[in-house]
Amino acid sequence: MNCVKVVAISGVSGCGKTSVIKQLAKDHSCPYLLFDQFSDEHTYPKNMKQWLADGGDVSAIKSPQFVRSLTELRQQSDRQLIFIEEPFGRQRAEIAGLIDAVVLLDQPMEICLSRVIMRNIPVTIGNACFRVWVGDEYKA
Repeated sequence: MNCVKVVAISGVSGCGKTSVIKQLAKDHSCPYLLFDQFSDEHTYPKNMKQWLADGGDVSAIKSPQFVRSLTELRQQSDRQLIFIEEPFGRQRAEIAGLIDAVVLLDQPMEICLSRVIMRNIPVTIGNACFRVWVGDEYKA
């Protein structure tokens, strides 16, 4: 019987989920899945203002391919652990039953915001415009 455990790393954008997951997966030689790699134009509610006014139920955020990929990985993996980036922990109904443990990265919001800004806004120095290194990726 496959006794793989799924550990979700959750937290706000910019808190370091991806960096932590990649390092844990490397240290434990196990697979990982990243939520953002499965997001598309259908993932989030179309009218975010209305969604928030209605209470912001995170179960309205859909990622069926992420759920399918995790289900398949759980069934096929010969490792004890799978790490996933799931910003909402067990709060989304479609994935809650697939998660065995959740770790919340609770970074100060100003740090998270600065990380988001650094990875999304180009920096201009003199006549050169470039993006900066974030984690192990260069954002051009």
